[in-house]
Amino acid sequence: VQARFGHRALGGLLYAGATGSTLIPALFALLPTGGIPVGLFALALGLFLLVAGLEGRKAHAEGPPL
Repeated sequence: VQARFGHRALGGLLYAGATGSTLIPALFALLPTGGIPVGLFALALGLFLLVAGLEGRKAHAEGPPL
């Protein structure tokens, strides 16, 4: 990475990683704990709908079975 993008880009990448690893958990700590079950349910539902949609697209792209 250093040879291609230089020290400045590598330093920025490391700084962004260090900042994100400390600020993101700190922001999650500010969220109310009562919303965690609702958020987990919404996440599970969203993932289920995403997978179901992808499976439907795959079945549609393959066509009818021979």
